Formats: sequence, structure tokens, C-alpha cells
Amino acid sequence: MKEEEFFVNTLLEFAEENLRSYPWRATDDPYRVLMAEIMLRRTRADQVEGVYNEFIKRYPTMEDLSRANEDDLREILETLGLVNRRLKMMHETVEEVGEKYGGNTPTNPEELKGIDELGDYIANATACFAANRRFPILDTNVRRLISRYFGISDQKKIAKKAQKLLPNSDYRTYNLALLDFPAVYCRPNPDCNNCTLNKACIYAN
Repeated sequence: MKEEEFFVNTLLEFAEENLRSYPWRATDDPYRVLMAEIMLRRTRADQVEGVYNEFIKRYPTMEDLSRANEDDLREILETLGLVNRRLKMMHETVEEVGEKYGGNTPTNPEELKGIDELGDYIANATACFAANRRFPILDTNVRRLISRYFGISDQKKIAKKAQKLLPNSDYRTYNLALLDFPAVYCRPNPDCNNCTLNKACIYAN
């Protein structure tokens, strides 16, 4: 469908000059990507950046994290909120990865989803951003963008559409654009007049 091709191509063009720069986007280390995704859960990326840098400085590997003092971890994470939830996710990850994968963070979403608390989004994001694997990512902003552009409200249909839209290459770049495009144009109060998708967007028309 033309509107699907236009959607994907527009996002890839947006990515050429507009992707945001964060330290977890400059690594393909699955451990570091996964820790970033845990910190980014329901939290703005700008708020996470300083915490992430301090965390990686103290715990650069999974082995280092396995020896972390919980009070020290709590102190680092406290400004992000949801501290108990994040600590639980990290503890579960350390235990499962240590026992099942010899301390090496997997990049198979099914293996990652086997770790209690992680869920589809974190598993898919880690697989895509650490290993450039072809999996969709769906957070609130991505769902809003797809819902508005295609006029879809059913969550299962949005997920199905997200899978169908994945390009045949550039998965990582495309998914990063999916995260960053809504921050510029498709916010809760959208900037439809300047949005480069507006000519084919159902919401804008």
C-alpha cells in the first residue's frame, strides 16, 4: 500500500538528520542496551542519560552488576522513580542471564521475555538496537503515531500493523526514527501543519 511505503520512507528520511544522540545508542553491547531500556521504562530519555552514564561507570558489565550493593544501586536509580520495579528487573536479569546464558545477555526476544518483568517492548528493543534484528517496538508514542496515521484504534491491529511496516533492512534506524519522530511532530498535541507525514495521515486530514 502506498501509505505504508510513504510512512516507512518518510521515517527513514527523518532519521538521516534528526535522530537524537544518547550513549546507549552508540553501543551494540546487549547488556548496556538492556540496562538502558530498563531505565527508560516510562521515563524520558533526557532524564535517563546522566543516570545511565553513572550506572555504566560503576557497573560496566553484567558481572559487575551481579556484585552490586543494593543500596548503591537504589541511590543511582532513585531520581528515575519506579526504583523497586527497576531493581527487581535488574535482579531477575542478573539471575536468569547468569544461570541460563553464562552471563552473556541474549539478543533473542523470546529468551529475553523469559526473564520475569521484561516484557515485549524491552525484549524487542534490546534485540533490535543491540543486534539490528527485525522486531517491532511499540511504546505509547509509537502506538499513537501508527494509530493516527492509519486511523487504527484497536491495539492488536496496531501491533499487527507495526510488524507489517518493518522494512527489509535498516531495522535499527527505522525503529529509532519511530521513537524520535513523535517527539517532534506527533505529540499528544500534534504539530500536523509541519509534519512530513501529514499529506497521507488520516488524523491530519
